[in-house]
Amino acid sequence: MLKLRVLTIESVAVDQEVEELTVQTANGVTGILPSHSALLTKLEPGVFRFRAKGQEVRMVGSSGSLEVIGDKVTILIDEVLPIGEIDVERARAERESLLNVLERRDMNVYELQDARKKLKNVNAKISAVE
Repeated sequence: MLKLRVLTIESVAVDQEVEELTVQTANGVTGILPSHSALLTKLEPGVFRFRAKGQEVRMVGSSGSLEVIGDKVTILIDEVLPIGEIDVERARAERESLLNVLERRDMNVYELQDARKKLKNVNAKISAVE
């Protein structure tokens, strides 16, 4: 078993034993099983899955980081939601708003990076439910 902890700035979203975990990393989809080698990697926005007590749980998360040490897995992430809690209409409206922001020509590089990051996160939410 793996001890999975998913932490946001605001809360501990997940703290339980799981049989396996699948995440979207910068290098593609990565599966984590017990006795996995040590790993520190960047997470990309998208769906991650884990199996606990024989049940698959699917959540969508923003970018973040993942650390595996022994059978302890820690995910540090800005935002995470169970798939069933995604308000797809709100996410679509947010995407339209961000696309309008990205069309502006008066943004500095930091505002542009922030808008792109937010757009990747909202696209992950929409993709998770479509």
